[in-house]
Amino acid sequence: MGICSSPTERVTELVCNLDDMTPEAVAFAQRLLLDEGALDVYTIPIGMKKGRQGVSLFCMCLVNDRDKMINLIFKHTSTLGMREYTSRRYTLKKEYHELQSPYGKVKAKTSKGYGVAKTKAESDDIEKIAREQGISIQDVLNSIEFK
Repeated sequence: MGICSSPTERVTELVCNLDDMTPEAVAFAQRLLLDEGALDVYTIPIGMKKGRQGVSLFCMCLVNDRDKMINLIFKHTSTLGMREYTSRRYTLKKEYHELQSPYGKVKAKTSKGYGVAKTKAESDDIEKIAREQGISIQDVLNSIEFK
């Protein structure tokens, strides 16, 4: 395996500060951006003018999706402006498969590249088993055969 298992890509990160939206409205905007093709959307709490609490909203997208995301952010948030940063993104190659547990199959993702390999079980499947079996999430994870 070489240094890079997947090619780098150029991405745009759009950032705006929000201090006059409800948490529910911010969460709706985040989900909408992801549904419309954003690669990642997250917020960081910040202090703003006049001591107001707010959040910085970050939306990472492919360069070709930039205009679409700008329009969506203006439409679904209260921002009056945003900043744009273009950078390179490095990612591991992802493979989806199933793992075995005494309670049944669990969906998992293995990511590889740059000399590393990581496997993570799907949290929804883990939580479902924990609820059905009346056991902890850690007990479910301990029972999985990570191969």
